[in-house]
Amino acid sequence: EDGLVKFDQLGIEGGEGFNHWYRLVIREGRNREVRRTFEALGLPVSRLMRVRFGMINLPPRIKRGMMIELGEGELRAVLEWVGLPAGEARQVDKRDAQRNKLKRVAPRKK
Repeated sequence: EDGLVKFDQLGIEGGEGFNHWYRLVIREGRNREVRRTFEALGLPVSRLMRVRFGMINLPPRIKRGMMIELGEGELRAVLEWVGLPAGEARQVDKRDAQRNKLKRVAPRKK
């Protein structure tokens, strides 16, 4: 429907019976692309988990509607990755920043 899907990596991570886990890497995605692709192959998808966005590994405890604050190095890397000037990174007192503390940014949908 949206054209061909290109997986950069696809690996079987285990599971038994109807419960199988796969790890895949895509560079760009369209809405429900992974789910539609697997279901077209007769592999129903009951759960998708994003574990990385670009070069940022997402902690397993982060849930929908939550965020983490990036450290200075991570922020510079992301800005460089998307082609924006890093400029002067703001200096933040580590005690005040409570780096990597999870924060809810939107109300949870029911």
